[in-house]
Amino acid sequence: MQKLANTYGKTFHMWQIDRGDALPLGPPQLMGALTADGQLDPGLLEKRDAVYGIDSEKKKADRVDLEYPKDIDPKADHWLKGNKAWQVDMKEMDVVVKVDRQGTEQQKEQ
Repeated sequence: MQKLANTYGKTFHMWQIDRGDALPLGPPQLMGALTADGQLDPGLLEKRDAVYGIDSEKKKADRVDLEYPKDIDPKADHWLKGNKAWQVDMKEMDVVVKVDRQGTEQQKEQ
């Protein structure tokens, strides 16, 4: 868990199972986790804990000794400070086929 403390609660999700996709579809999405008290309605937290059998207070107590970055990059939570967020976009690219010294075709993006 200590290794994740420096990610500012962000990670790329390659498969959005919450949408019900049977396969990974679309581009990876940069997602963020709630990282401080007060970011989630307490009623929603209680409901989540009941549905999944999670003890949020125990998890919080277990993480009290984690070390977090002292100098947080000002862009780390820019989505909280404005109305913009980063988005990954997919686009179709031409592929050039090249042949290596052994005569094997190698595909390489331009």
